[in-house]
Amino acid sequence: MTKLVNINTHKVFSDKDFKEYVKELKKNGGNKNE
Repeated sequence: MTKLVNINTHKVFSDKDFKEYVKELKKNGGNKNE
């Protein structure tokens, strides 16, 4: 399972949350982690 630690919030995302997070990032101007 993919885990992502967001430097801004120090939050660890589950795989499902990560997908939602990526959707939000793309909506807000791109995914910096790609």
